[in-house]
Amino acid sequence: MKYEFLKLMKNKIVLLCILFSFGISIYTGFKTAGNYDENKDIDYKTYTGEVTRQRSDDIENEYKVVMSNYAIAKNRVSAYEKDEVSKYATITEEDVESMSNNEKQKYSDEMYVWSIIYGNLENRIKSKEFRENVKKNSMLLAESGDIYTKSVNELAYKKYSKKVKYEVFGSTLETNLMNGWTYINYSDYINIVCVIIVVCLIFLMEHSRNTYSMIFSSYNGRLKTYINKSIVITIISILLAVLTTIIGIIPYMGKRGFMQVMNADIQNFSEFIYSPYSLKLYQVILIMIALRIIAYVSIAAVLTFITTFFKKSIVPFSVGTLLFCGGFAMYSKFVDKMNLMEGSGRGISDLTGKYKLYRMYTPFGFLRNGIKYFSTYEPNNIINKPVMTVTIAVCIHIMYIVVFFVAGYLVYRFRFRKKGV
Repeated sequence: MKYEFLKLMKNKIVLLCILFSFGISIYTGFKTAGNYDENKDIDYKTYTGEVTRQRSDDIENEYKVVMSNYAIAKNRVSAYEKDEVSKYATITEEDVESMSNNEKQKYSDEMYVWSIIYGNLENRIKSKEFRENVKKNSMLLAESGDIYTKSVNELAYKKYSKKVKYEVFGSTLETNLMNGWTYINYSDYINIVCVIIVVCLIFLMEHSRNTYSMIFSSYNGRLKTYINKSIVITIISILLAVLTTIIGIIPYMGKRGFMQVMNADIQNFSEFIYSPYSLKLYQVILIMIALRIIAYVSIAAVLTFITTFFKKSIVPFSVGTLLFCGGFAMYSKFVDKMNLMEGSGRGISDLTGKYKLYRMYTPFGFLRNGIKYFSTYEPNNIINKPVMTVTIAVCIHIMYIVVFFVAGYLVYRFRFRKKGV
């Protein structure tokens, strides 16, 4: 197997693709982290942490103070607002007149930071109210005579009844992380191309060097060579998936609040306020890595099957690029037109059937927005049993991997076999 690795590592195109992929991941990660705004002039300790009634009141009051000061500092107080603003303002118009531009900017910065904290709090309250509504509605609907309706609502009640620890964060760290995962990751395009090149080279190299017949007629050539090649492309796919995800997180490590965010329940984040899953953010990251691995390996398996039909790489490379890069681009354009953060009143997702089909039968959902599989309760009726979309998608792609690698071996063994070999 090491010889298969050495063959690939000596290829400048493969090395260039891998380095380019890592370069894009590093650039994207640090660019997103560069938007992370850490205002050290404000002490958040009193306001961040687990949500309590006292903390909620303190945040709301502080937010009103900052907003009032900001309104006065920017001279945006109308006659109608003046009485309301004066209740909370700690400065007067006379104070503002003596302020420098830097002091006025300070109020603007504080208002921005407190709007983040207050927005955090509003999301937590919205999530809590949503979960209570789901439980109440699910109890009523579970009494229906329909078997599936009963089972799906019983499961919804069970999932949304699990305890969630709501917290308030004092930074934009979690927002930056989520933005990096929900927007298009151009590293995935590079990685798909890299997988295509690796598969084409590793299976067609013997044809270009006229050593296919010799390798195939050897003792190990019938099965072991194919298995070694499949293992190599699987390992490379795994490495690309792991490093692409991890590199995007590295710029945030060591920043204030990083561990608090990583260990927080996912319902604390706006993308997951409707989520029924009992997961921490670091667990979602591990799942995202696993989904990306499955996506890349399933792409490699399909390409392996296609590639074994040819002796030259131009056709399988073109087909793979069109099928997967083109399909990924179309999927991303389709997803961008949809609001994927909406949840229904019962907590059961009402996303379009077309969108579900994309995510169940193609690897693009794993790559483009893997976290969305956990944003809502999204069951499918399988013999009157609710089965999650992500469960179906994973099973289908594992089946792709097994079926296409096995089918690829059959083609690899018999397609160019000479009589008497």
